[in-house]
Amino acid sequence: MPRFAFNCGSTESISGGRNDDPHAFKIYHAIAGRIALNMVVCAGSGGLMAIIVAGFVQLITDADSINTNEIANGILSCLVAITGCCAFVTPWVSFAIGLVAVWFYHLGCYIEYKLDLKDTARVVPVHAWSGMLGLLAGAFAEKSYLLEVYENVCSCQELNLSNMEFNIGVSLAHQLLGALFIIAWS
Repeated sequence: MPRFAFNCGSTESISGGRNDDPHAFKIYHAIAGRIALNMVVCAGSGGLMAIIVAGFVQLITDADSINTNEIANGILSCLVAITGCCAFVTPWVSFAIGLVAVWFYHLGCYIEYKLDLKDTARVVPVHAWSGMLGLLAGAFAEKSYLLEVYENVCSCQELNLSNMEFNIGVSLAHQLLGALFIIAWS
């Protein structure tokens, strides 16, 4: 629930807008609804993938039960991955982010294991790896959603996004470059 309050609730404080009184209070229910939908879709698809992966691991290792911590961390990694782009992507992209976030989480866990790092709560795979996926997923933003938020909500007319061409390849390269700068800075 805190993720919903954080992501959806932030739209409740947006005020102003194009051609409006800058002190007027506006509530953008469509944006908050899209954010909530994308979060539920991402967590749902990632939760199913986390259950499948945990069941597969149980079969391979002959464990007595499925590790529910891994399922919970898989779902949390999906919510981390969708947070940055939840207002800008379609539900289908959100679904794909959920599926991929679980694998990013497990990749992070594998790297921690190979490097013999002690992270019992799996904080780095959940937040760092899934956060990087969320950054890269921003390349799949929908132009109309970006325009809705940045031109109408934020009164950013100087950006002139409506004339900008969106190319997923170029955008993905920019997002990847940003991720590399973040890794280098960290």
